[in-house]
Order: sequence, then C-alpha cells, then structure tokens
Amino acid sequence: MAMKLDAGEVGRQDLFSILPENITVNQEDNGRAVPQSEDIVEALARSILEHGQLEPAIVRRIEGHKVQLVAGYGRWRAVCHINDHLQPGQPVKLQCRVTHCNPEEAFLRNIVENNDRAATTPVDDAHNQRRLRERFGWTDSRISEFYGKSVSYILSLRKVLALDAPTQQALANGNLGLAAAVTLSELSPETRQETLEQ
Repeated sequence: MAMKLDAGEVGRQDLFSILPENITVNQEDNGRAVPQSEDIVEALARSILEHGQLEPAIVRRIEGHKVQLVAGYGRWRAVCHINDHLQPGQPVKLQCRVTHCNPEEAFLRNIVENNDRAATTPVDDAHNQRRLRERFGWTDSRISEFYGKSVSYILSLRKVLALDAPTQQALANGNLGLAAAVTLSELSPETRQETLEQ
C-alpha cells in the first residue's frame, strides 16, 4: 500500500530518502540533554559522505502527511551540515524508516535507541526521566522498571538535576563520578562551589 508523505520527493522503498528540511524536529524530544558537539557532527557528516549513512533515522507520521524525527538527531544534524557547509549545491537526503507511534512512544523509542548504543550519560538519563515524569506522568517506580535500575538509582539521578550546568557537564564528560555528583547536590550552593574549587 502506498504511503503518502508531504516531505518532498522521497524514494519508494523500505527506506525513505527525505531532505532534512522536510522533517519536523522538536529538540525537546532528543534523548540527549547535551547535543553532540560540532566536532562529532562534522566527523559524522564526513563519514556519511565517504561511506554512506549506515543506520537510518526513525521518523513518525504526524498530521498533514508530514513526518517528525523520532531517533537519529545526530544523523539529521550531520546531513544538515553536509547540505549547508560541505556540499550545498548537491544536497544529501536523510535515510529514514517510518514508524507509527504517539509522542510518548516516540520519546521512549529515542531513549531506547540511545541507551542501546550506550550513547547517553547520567545527565541525559536524569533529564529524560524528568521529562517522563512531567510530560507523561510516570512514577519513579515505573521509570525504574523501564530502565532496569533500582528506584534508589533513579532517585540519585533525580538529585543530579539540582546541580548547575557546569557541574552537570563535568558529570556528563566523566570528569565527576555519579556518587560525587549526588553528594554535591546535597550541599548548599556556597559549600558546593568551595568543594569544587578544592
């Protein structure tokens, strides 16, 4: 059965080839709290040009026969980078698989793909878990079951959200351990700063 997508000219096959500007993208649905660096996007863009896109992005149908990005934000950014900077006269299309899911299922799929590729940090997980609570009404016990982690671990990640952005970045980069981050979150801002400086 033919699928109608208002996403420009697309290839008729299992994979759809879609220009990135024809894909609706909501950065709040990205499972990474801190997007990939420009250097990583540049390297991925050059790899796509040299070897092709090895893994398709995932999009879902939305109203108006359009599609929205579910998973593959880095690949989407890399193809945008190719088209904007590396070869603007010869645009590349993003290879996509189309899935049928609602916003909650789409967000869960994004989390699962990133976790399967070990592409998230404790900071990413903490922010994603907050989104599950605030946007979809999940409890800590449901989050615990979904992640396959103890409730106490989920509560530890919740404390990470109280840290300032530089401290969260240190945790995300691996320069600060989770136990130390949790301890810092329980200190007053002044004491926390003094401890970090030491």
